[in-house]
Amino acid sequence: MKQGFVSLHLLAILMLLFGMFNTCKSSEDQEDSELGDAENDNDSMSISADDDKDNDAVNKNCSRSQNSLTHEIQQARLGQFPFVVAVMSEQNEYLCSGALVSNGMILTTATCLKEYNISYVLANTTKAVKGDNAIILRVVYSVKFPTFQADETKDVGILYVDRHNHSEVTRIRISNYTASKGLAEMEAIGFGLNLETHGTRELQYVGFEHRPAYDEGDIMKGYLDCIETKVVTCFRDTGSPVIFNNELVGIVIKGQPDCIKEMSSSYSVNKAMANILPTYVFKTWLDDRIAKNELNQKVTLVAYPDVAQSENEKAKKIRRVLSHIDTSSGSKPSFLNIFVLMSLLLHFFKV
Repeated sequence: MKQGFVSLHLLAILMLLFGMFNTCKSSEDQEDSELGDAENDNDSMSISADDDKDNDAVNKNCSRSQNSLTHEIQQARLGQFPFVVAVMSEQNEYLCSGALVSNGMILTTATCLKEYNISYVLANTTKAVKGDNAIILRVVYSVKFPTFQADETKDVGILYVDRHNHSEVTRIRISNYTASKGLAEMEAIGFGLNLETHGTRELQYVGFEHRPAYDEGDIMKGYLDCIETKVVTCFRDTGSPVIFNNELVGIVIKGQPDCIKEMSSSYSVNKAMANILPTYVFKTWLDDRIAKNELNQKVTLVAYPDVAQSENEKAKKIRRVLSHIDTSSGSKPSFLNIFVLMSLLLHFFKV
């Protein structure tokens, strides 16, 4: 009975998608004409790569495909990113962000370790203040990447803190990526990304577009562009974990302190948001440290995401695809979007 019920739902979904595809196909000629006009407009408003790199505010048409992970700065929910911590001073001042990579190990920037007197970190919190939900982990000692003094672009370090067995906190897996060219988009999480005045820093996240052509050596560049938002846009944090596919792909070593008030989906502002040190640069060193830390360890942290978080991720992916197939706004669904949606639904309902 259950199998027949699911099959009927699947048949209805397939019929709906078939109808959407026919709508898309019937408007193909009109779309081709519009695309031709857009290409002509782009040619008349094009700028060189050097101009892109040197100017954060250059008007041009936004004709590129919208990345599903590129989004405005948003407020994080409690438990949404349970591996992110706030690094705090003895005076209870916020210093930088960090990521739990093993029980008792926090990954952050070497600059944060070097320049500040760190006392503790706060886990399981959306605000960089001690509170009811916050878990306080005292710092035991810290280490910087071995070549940091000679090469400050290798700006990464580890805080060793109290070990714990709190179920609300997880560790983040380290990505096995060996090059940055395959990363077209990513999300960065930190505290007070667009905070304009002195106040409580809250946990936020933002979706970046990665442009490999603009990378400087090992440093990846994160951009925000061609989205409709009136959220103040900048990145005033460091040590922020950068993730893709639920894995750590880098940390922010330098953010963009200059904010803009709004962005448009029609015109590009080419907003450089952050310099990101990819994990493959220091992964061998980090893996060795993690292995030694977990030797004979009694409590091993669950890796992000857990089962409940995985289900939330599935639902979120489906909503993202649906948002790109909104025919009421005048946009037409592509065959690729329809195929991806069907695949996600099949996976979600486990047919």
